Amino acid sequence: MEKLEAASGEKVKFGDVVLLVDGGTVTTGDPAVAGAIVEGEVIEQFKDQKVIAFKYKRRKGYHRTIGHRRQLTRVKIRSIV
Repeated sequence: MEKLEAASGEKVKFGDVVLLVDGGTVTTGDPAVAGAIVEGEVIEQFKDQKVIAFKYKRRKGYHRTIGHRRQLTRVKIRSIV
C-alpha cells in the first residue's frame, strides 16, 4: 500500500472498511462499513520497481526519459473487527 507514517513493527488501524465478509455474510459500506476496523502491523517500508516513461518525437531529435519509484509500506493484517 502507499507509504504510511509508521515505523517497522508498529501497529496500525484502518477505519475505512469498504467490504466485510464474515463466513457467508457479505456487508458492503456506503461509503464505509460502520464499526468495522482492520488492525495490522507494519512489516517494512520499501521502494517499488522503477517505472520509466520515455517520450520520443520522430525526426525531431527529441527524446526524454523520466523515471520514478513509489514509496510503499508492507502491512500484515492481524485482525478484522
